[in-house]
Amino acid sequence: MNRIIPLWLCFLFLAYASASAQELKVDKVTLLETDNEAVTNPRYDANDEICALLKVYVNDLPGLKFASGYVIDGGNIIYNGGYYAVYVANGIRSVMFKHEDYLPVTVNFKKDHQISIKGGKTYRVDVSTIGMVKKTTQTVAFNMLPREGSLLINGEQYSVSEGMLQLELEPGNYSYTASADYYQTKEGAFTITEEDISDIREISISLKSIMTNVNFTCNVPTAKLFVDNVDKGAPGLKSLPMGKHRIRVKAEDWKDFAQEVVFDKVEGQELAVAMNPKSVVSIVVKVNGATAPYLYIDNKEIKDWKNGERFKVRLGRHLFTVTNGDSFDAPSKEKKITVVPNMEVIEFSF
Repeated sequence: MNRIIPLWLCFLFLAYASASAQELKVDKVTLLETDNEAVTNPRYDANDEICALLKVYVNDLPGLKFASGYVIDGGNIIYNGGYYAVYVANGIRSVMFKHEDYLPVTVNFKKDHQISIKGGKTYRVDVSTIGMVKKTTQTVAFNMLPREGSLLINGEQYSVSEGMLQLELEPGNYSYTASADYYQTKEGAFTITEEDISDIREISISLKSIMTNVNFTCNVPTAKLFVDNVDKGAPGLKSLPMGKHRIRVKAEDWKDFAQEVVFDKVEGQELAVAMNPKSVVSIVVKVNGATAPYLYIDNKEIKDWKNGERFKVRLGRHLFTVTNGDSFDAPSKEKKITVVPNMEVIEFSF
């Protein structure tokens, strides 16, 4: 039976599958209130305080060691066939259990079992072993572009979200069809055998876009079209992928036009853009035959103006005055001009 499994469960399984040994597990820690062996057969720590006694019960497992700076006898504890008698310092917080044939485990008494270890007390610690479970299914991760679509696998339909679908599949032969809106479908096949089962198998699928001819028109002939931040040039017929896109149209002296669009027609797709002018535009004023030209707009001197170079002016009708020199009686020329985007060079001659 094929089934979708949560991603976190896959990662947990991979952690187990990558291990080359079995695992130790601390099941329970209990205070033995009627057991006085920690007092009747005491050990003392480096501060000459009485130790606590841990009776570690584990079924038929000699060779277990205990790692902590607060374990008496350095963790070389003798197994008597029923349990390990481990003396630890008062207040010890954690102990690591180690064995050459098993993955180690650390028990934090307070955090994991809500118990505090106190000197002069005896505790029972139950430890078990977890064997490896043979994996009989294959984890298959499908990575797909586009990120939203569907997969038909051996007749069963699955949704692809965020570009990924992960399944547990039994050994066998599989065929699939990948599909998504505005993309060409793609077919493929793969085989899973018991001998080839691994931690995870990835299958990458990339679908090709269906293209459409888009007639891009704009009220500004010098405008440029950008589709998903890619420059597609001036107005005209464009071959573009179908589907959802972010477009931006730019032109000097005009406000940027930005919009999300969907190209959903194979033929006859139109993209008509009407741009609005900026309130301030760039123009050129050129004065010929003057040795020391000065420019005034609406009777105010434009101090940063340089002859023949671009500068900024507000849209609308203005009085342009140029003089040959800055004296009161210097020769001058005047023109009333309506400033609009994409103006030709304004020229004066003396």
